[in-house]
Parts: sequence; structure tokens; C-alpha cells
Amino acid sequence: MPEKVADFSDVTVLVVDDNQYMRQLIGHMLRAFGVGTVIHADNAKDAFREIRLSRVDCLIVDWLMPGMSGIEFVLMVRTSPQSPKPDIPIILCTGHSDRDHVEEGRDAGVNEVLTKPLSPKSLFDKLDSSINTPRPFIITPGYTGPCRRRRGNVKYEGIERRRNKGLQQNDIDSLLFS
Repeated sequence: MPEKVADFSDVTVLVVDDNQYMRQLIGHMLRAFGVGTVIHADNAKDAFREIRLSRVDCLIVDWLMPGMSGIEFVLMVRTSPQSPKPDIPIILCTGHSDRDHVEEGRDAGVNEVLTKPLSPKSLFDKLDSSINTPRPFIITPGYTGPCRRRRGNVKYEGIERRRNKGLQQNDIDSLLFS
């Protein structure tokens, strides 16, 4: 039985990374997957501006960037009143695959965590999952992002699996407008 091939020809992906080599590498892989448009930004402020000006369907964001980290950027995209698309799929890239980093990304509202070194298969799988089989989107006072449960009851009302409440609005404003 032939494997289902994802069609990304109508998809626009914004790659946010301060490292030019990584932006180019990810961009080449995305174009090889058939992604229609790949946009690059080397910092979070430019990326946020790009989200507001262009049609962007998915973000691939590096964790460590000067000025504003990938986590801070994700929280801004998810919770800022100036964010035009708080429900946009976000894939966070990091060199740290330990549980604490993965949980911090999950708690910030990322759809997927992609660990470095990247492989084409892992990037494709994360992109396909984020675009073609997205999890339900949740907006609560303490969390905005995809449902953190991949299986089970999405109407779960028990204890939250969060360590912190994330950025407050004044934190987001100072990061965005400083």
C-alpha cells in the first residue's frame, strides 16, 4: 500500500533562527518537501512583524536567540492582543531534548518540539503533524495553545500539568516594543 504523501504546496512556513546556516538548511528541507513558500527571519521581532504582514501557516522557531528567546516569542504569539494568529502551528527547535526543556516548550504552547541535529524525516513528521493533523486548540486563563494531551479526553477538567503561568501582558509589551 503506498504511503500517503502530504501536500504542502499551499503552505507558507516562517523559519525564525538567528543562525543563517540553520535557516538555509531548514529552508532547503522545506522546499524539498514541497512547501509553497518559505520566509526567513533572524530574530523574534522581525518574525512577529512578518506574521502580522504576511499569510503564514506555520512557524519553525529556534529556542536560543538573542534579544527574545523562542519560548518568549511563542508566548507572545499565543497571548499578545497584537498577535493576528494565536492558533498558528509552532514547531520549536532546540538542542536540548531533556524532559524539562520539552515540558517548557509544551507549557509555552508549541505544537511540536524538534531536537537538533535535525533530520529530514523528523522535520517532515513534525510539519505533517502540525499542519495535517492538528490537535484541538485550547484557550484558558493559564494556557493558550494546542491540547497537551495527544490522546484521551480533551474535555479533561482535572489538575493542570503546568509549572508556571508564562509571560504577563506587560512582559510581552516590553519584549515587543522595547
